[in-house]
Amino acid sequence: MKKAFLIDFENVKSAGLAGLEQLDAADDVVILYSANSNTLSFEMHQKILQSPACVDYYQIRRGGKNSLDFQLSSLLGYLLGTGDYSHLYVVSNDSGFDVLRDFWTSDFVPTECVVYRRGSIAACLAHSLLIQTQPPVEQPAPQPEPVQEEPAPVPAEEPAPVPAPAAEEEPPAPAPEKEPAAQPEEQPQPERRGLADVIEQALPAALRDAVDEETRKKVAAALAKAQGKQDFYRRIIGSYGQKKGLEIYKTVKSEYTNLKKILEGK
Repeated sequence: MKKAFLIDFENVKSAGLAGLEQLDAADDVVILYSANSNTLSFEMHQKILQSPACVDYYQIRRGGKNSLDFQLSSLLGYLLGTGDYSHLYVVSNDSGFDVLRDFWTSDFVPTECVVYRRGSIAACLAHSLLIQTQPPVEQPAPQPEPVQEEPAPVPAEEPAPVPAPAAEEEPPAPAPEKEPAAQPEEQPQPERRGLADVIEQALPAALRDAVDEETRKKVAAALAKAQGKQDFYRRIIGSYGQKKGLEIYKTVKSEYTNLKKILEGK
């Protein structure tokens, strides 16, 4: 699992780098600092030199209130978009960064990357270990449907004997047989429409006008195979890349449930 740690050095100073020695070569550290907070202790400097992790520095050159916060948030979004990281940690005591976690867990843009804030690298590693050791949530076993017992068959009643007609009486003439009513001819069922035709009618107008038939076929195939919105998102991103795939996903997302119903019931 590749992890990245974005250090709000204005907020945590050298104390936020505690635990740096526990990182490995797969981990990345970016220290964001400004002219007002650009001093490291010799002890921490030695730990940075000895750490196998990749440590980069980024100086906030344009000042202003919350400049570092905005640039750190932008960097986090960029790194998450690369798809290279399983965990992205903001190292800061500023709880305002918690809104980043709220956003990336809102399913607006589905992601499996863990986004979290802690006050030091050591605290981040403890959180990473905690979520790895939590047991998976067990799904309740499906309850068997009650078996309905079929009612016992009712024995057929024997017909009562019909008395023979008197000798002097003529048996009644049989009633003329009625011709069976003509049955209406079965109407041929219309041919099943292809997936592309279903998508042509059901997709939002914005996407229908913007993509060609081949794209609609691929979107239809992804919808038919997807096991949920996140699976559909991954299929679209895999086919069209982050930029175009995200545009298609955002356009289709609000109609996802209706499109799945149409595809399953057509």
